[in-house]
Amino acid sequence: MKGSMIPLKLVVNDTAVSSKQAVRAVAFYKDKVLLMHLGSSDTYVLPGGSLEPEEPLEDGLRREVIEETGHEILACVKTISVLENLEGFDREHHFYRVELGKKIADASMTEEEMELEMSCRYLDLDEALDLMSVHEGTHHLSEAIQLREFIGIVHSVSLGGSQ
Repeated sequence: MKGSMIPLKLVVNDTAVSSKQAVRAVAFYKDKVLLMHLGSSDTYVLPGGSLEPEEPLEDGLRREVIEETGHEILACVKTISVLENLEGFDREHHFYRVELGKKIADASMTEEEMELEMSCRYLDLDEALDLMSVHEGTHHLSEAIQLREFIGIVHSVSLGGSQ
């Protein structure tokens, strides 16, 4: 990371502190971590996204993972929440350590995800951590986004060990 100020706050309780909620999957499949590559900005993120109104966290997680990857979730455990403020917009990201099962569907990307040129990348854990800590995407928020995801990966792995 370049060392600039990144506006993140770790949330240590389960009380929502922002009305905008998102879920992120630190997802393992066959001893690999699944990252989503956004080709339009050369940025890496975890599978996940915003919740629908009134949608429970785990339901949103399962929906996002199936939509973006086609994989079923065999098991998941919530590991950490991170409150992010980017360009004056607050969003609370809830990270889950996830064990993926087989693909049960084709990915069904939204129009926005297709514009971002989103695709799946399966990486060794060390490779994923290295990539998230030093890779510089072309979007002006790439560094902040990848730091958020790096925090989620490190915390999720430290709670459950690598698979």
